[in-house]
Amino acid sequence: MKSKSSNEKGSILMTTLFTITILTMICATSLHVTSQNANATTQTASWQQALAGAEGAVDQAMAAMNSQSWAGWYTATGALPAGKPNSTNPVSASGPPASGSYNYYFPATLATSPVSGAANESGQTVASWVTVDKAGLPTKNGYQEYRIRATGVVGAPGPARVSNQKLDNQLRKISLRFDRFTGTAVSTPQAARRIEVIATPVTNSAFPRAITMQNWLSMNGTGSIIDSFDSNSPIYSNNGQYDPTPGRYKFNGDVGLISSEKGNNVSNLKDNVIRGSLQYSGPAVKNTGGVTGIVSSPFNTTLPAPSAPTGTFTPYNSNIENAVVVASGTSASNPTRLKITSNNGTFSLQQNFTITGPTPPPGQTAQDTYMEIWVPGNYNVTGNALVTQSSKVHVTWYVDGSISVAGNGYANQSGRAANVSFIAIGAGSITLSGNGDFIGTFYGPLRDVAFTGNGSLVGAVIGDNLTIGSNASIHYDEALANSGGNVTFSNYAYASWFEDNSDPVRNIVY
Repeated sequence: MKSKSSNEKGSILMTTLFTITILTMICATSLHVTSQNANATTQTASWQQALAGAEGAVDQAMAAMNSQSWAGWYTATGALPAGKPNSTNPVSASGPPASGSYNYYFPATLATSPVSGAANESGQTVASWVTVDKAGLPTKNGYQEYRIRATGVVGAPGPARVSNQKLDNQLRKISLRFDRFTGTAVSTPQAARRIEVIATPVTNSAFPRAITMQNWLSMNGTGSIIDSFDSNSPIYSNNGQYDPTPGRYKFNGDVGLISSEKGNNVSNLKDNVIRGSLQYSGPAVKNTGGVTGIVSSPFNTTLPAPSAPTGTFTPYNSNIENAVVVASGTSASNPTRLKITSNNGTFSLQQNFTITGPTPPPGQTAQDTYMEIWVPGNYNVTGNALVTQSSKVHVTWYVDGSISVAGNGYANQSGRAANVSFIAIGAGSITLSGNGDFIGTFYGPLRDVAFTGNGSLVGAVIGDNLTIGSNASIHYDEALANSGGNVTFSNYAYASWFEDNSDPVRNIVY
């Protein structure tokens, strides 16, 4: 038998060693890739959990702002900290933050510190905190906007090393050695994410559209126009007044009908011009060819029935000819209050009636003042009688009986619909007659409303049903939806939402 040479034995040995080396390298590479993938998986999971923690903290802040319950919150003065607020000697918050301060909160439903564990795909607990401050933001309709900044932090199990995927590293900024928000050293890797939200107040207006009716709308003429303008805009008004020039009026003269019929009466627009949208529930509204906006169904809203006013009212005799009353109330919540007691509570004017404010001291300008007038009977100003209301005076009329107003019988010298408001208590009628313009609003959800002349209502109307005779028009003042005593707070909503990806350690600051 022939034996193998030493050269052959050496070749076999080298081949074996080479094979073992290759297999070892394959195993090592596989282990490295597996380890990298596992590390990337844990970092990804932690990154997502950190976002969930931050979003949960934002929800906590929105809940506090909408409920105005700040239990568990603290307040501090100065600029917002880069990291977690200092909870040493905390001061409890009793309300929203003032200028130059901020409120902060540590959600009780989440852990207070991150914990890493190699046996888990992500950190086992989430640390989060949230701050609320004004941040120099403006008010909207008299209500403050706020900035919410929420941070979520989760431990990232595994070694402190970057992912083997470059795009992953650009997307997920894991704090391996230093906290990316504060620049301070961290003992274990962690994922930290921060959300910044601008919370804006949502307000409700008693007059969000030109016409709102419980039931039908009937337009008997063919020359009526329903449109809008904005007395607060120099573009869409003429010094605060309605201007029929094309380009000065707007197309938000909207109409809303909760039910388009009452009995056998179905709403009929007779193709009159409505520069806005029509929303209704019930049978199809007839002759809508003049509607420039969208015609849609259904429509629903709530029109609360007004009740008699409260507070202390001073009795007033309206039989005085050419009377002058002074509105000295300094706010809508603290007005001058008069109650008509003559003629069984009826305000039936035959002469002139002037509502003015106090005479300002020398060198000073008149201030806005407020008045409420309660008419337990009917309101009737027709013929040559005239109510004159000074430009700085805001008047709310509460009328239990019927209301009859001539457009040229009420001089609202401010030219702003928000300054004159008729609130009709209970059922009855509201009639606007004459060929002049009445600048103001009518709120009578149980009232039959009729416009009998060729004049215009500059403002808005709410009633049970509306009949527009002849060529009467309605010019809706959009300022009613945005300002004045007609606006009430509803809740806070998100105006903007973005993730703050600042990384001061790498000189990346937003």
